[in-house]
Amino acid sequence: MDTGVHAAYPGHGGYPPEYDPRIRPWYTAARDAGGIVWTPMIVDAITRQVLMTGSIPVRDPDGNFAGVTAIDIPVLSILGEARNRSAVSTNAKAFLVDLFQEPGSERTAIRIFAHQDTEQRAWDALPKLEMLTSRDRDALAALIADMVQGKPGVRRMPYRGEDSLWAHGPFGVEKTFFMIIVPYRDITAPAHRTGAFVQRQTEEQLKVAAGVSGGMIALIVVLAFFSSRSVTEPARRLAAAAKRLADGDFSVRVDVTTKDELGLLGKSFNEAVPRLEDHTRVRLALSLAMDVQQHLLPQEAPHLAGYDIAGKSVYCDETGGDYFDFIDLTPSGAERLGIAVGDVSGHGFAAALLMTTVRALLRSRATSCGALDELMNDINRNLAHDTQSGRFMTMFYLILACEAPALCWVNAGHDPAFVYDCTRDAFDELDGSGIPLGIEDSWKYEERTLERLDPGSILVCATDGIWEARNPDDIMFGKDAFKDLIKRNAAKPAADICDIVHETLKTFRAGGPQTDDITLVVVKKLPD
Repeated sequence: MDTGVHAAYPGHGGYPPEYDPRIRPWYTAARDAGGIVWTPMIVDAITRQVLMTGSIPVRDPDGNFAGVTAIDIPVLSILGEARNRSAVSTNAKAFLVDLFQEPGSERTAIRIFAHQDTEQRAWDALPKLEMLTSRDRDALAALIADMVQGKPGVRRMPYRGEDSLWAHGPFGVEKTFFMIIVPYRDITAPAHRTGAFVQRQTEEQLKVAAGVSGGMIALIVVLAFFSSRSVTEPARRLAAAAKRLADGDFSVRVDVTTKDELGLLGKSFNEAVPRLEDHTRVRLALSLAMDVQQHLLPQEAPHLAGYDIAGKSVYCDETGGDYFDFIDLTPSGAERLGIAVGDVSGHGFAAALLMTTVRALLRSRATSCGALDELMNDINRNLAHDTQSGRFMTMFYLILACEAPALCWVNAGHDPAFVYDCTRDAFDELDGSGIPLGIEDSWKYEERTLERLDPGSILVCATDGIWEARNPDDIMFGKDAFKDLIKRNAAKPAADICDIVHETLKTFRAGGPQTDDITLVVVKKLPD
């Protein structure tokens, strides 16, 4: 909590006297981002384990920041507790790596995200991510090119000055790979040991009888040949299986029956393929869910006499929690249009399900007669009874009419919409005191009205993904910049204003990721 109260499960105990969770990276990053963030690697103050931490801010009923909750994942658990440490040899190195675009350069490098030898260290010292390099630049560039295309494979090139075999395959997360690097001498060691043994025997026999030496030399050649085949043939099978897997064949399994390190590597490969197939199925399911959810949003602008209306929503994940809708209310009376903009807490699949639930509740009741506050009370009551997971949704719902009052609205914990009056060159907020939907089933919402909109006025309703967008310097876009953008483009059509806002945000991020869903609805009052 922001007060300094800190709880952990399972309980640790014994925190250092100077430990303050409010200055830890997982806390400050979630607080500043306003949403879910991942801190790649930090050190636990009690266990000294290196962790990945996912955290999200917690807010009080008024929407104010109250604290941060987080989940820790030990790095070694991602690597299967380093069970492949001796899978090939005692000198094998196991890594989780990803592709990294070096700042100010078009060059792509391999960044070590985690490795089996991650050491315990001072709890207040942050681990530094290193790059995985080789002095054979051509071979390294070819390996990176394979990884960019998502291909697994095996390559031979130096690692820290030693000739090594590099084997890699996708880890199931985009641009993330599991990498094993083995000294080439360890792979060929059985063959070398066999050759050395036979050589010693030959030298001893030569001392006894020169005539036997020819036969012994022949034996050396035969044994060395088959000994080498026992190493290279399993490696060839592994490479062929990796290529089939890269082509999408999840039925592939590698038949390596040797009892040495290559046999263990083949077993690990066979165990990894079903997991990779499961990850692929999840991604396909998310893609289908994204297609379904996108078709629930309005596919074209509505028509209402005297108004120019447009809306647009862009999700940061495959599925999202932002929502906007246009509901034709003309069949229930005068020419009117319902406009809704909402934002579910969080992102992803769960947020998308809650969004579709609220959409169904709103559409089933919107055309019924009755006040807007009663409509919102009814939706909130049903949602609070159905959702027990602590999730909620903010919503701004208004009715746009051709006669007075021009606007009726109710606000359920959403950022107020605003109207830009070009004749006064001023912005007016359409505020409200409601709380988000799904928190308190007995809450009573308040309906408000605006008698008229002057010609040329622009009504804007949006989600916080716009003004909370950040650039690479961690500077927020802000509401002032958003309003200035609306003001400077007030003469343009509503659809053009939507497009300009989205393109401006993309330019502002300067190649950085979109960390929150972005939704915008623009309504222009046309001249009489």
